[in-house]
Amino acid sequence: MIRWCLLLVCLLALEPVLGQNLPPASTTNTDFNKKSRKSQQKSKNKKVRYILKKNTQNTSYGNPCVVEITRSKGFEYLVTLKGQPGYESEFQRAFHNFGVNFTLFFRNGPFWKSGLKKKIEDCRHKSGDFVGT
Repeated sequence: MIRWCLLLVCLLALEPVLGQNLPPASTTNTDFNKKSRKSQQKSKNKKVRYILKKNTQNTSYGNPCVVEITRSKGFEYLVTLKGQPGYESEFQRAFHNFGVNFTLFFRNGPFWKSGLKKKIEDCRHKSGDFVGT
């Protein structure tokens, strides 16, 4: 009788260990190139501001690498022409851009533009958009 009681106590003590589920055979994040879910959520929740431009010169508009870099910095270039809906005046465009640049200064640091220019130049070289001497 004592043996049966001892066996029952041992089984009750080992029940939480035996009842555990085994880890899944494969997880969703085993690839080296995949990003974690947290990093994907951060990029989704990040507010993107727009720097208004008169033309597409020096913006590499349409280059996916450049768009990704500018989004990671928290902004995108938006081309607005005179007469286009949403274009009020040159003063309002300049005032808007001042506010966005002021915000980006505190968000990305004082030398964010020089680092951005280097990264954009690297993207242009990699994609073949760069034509120079």
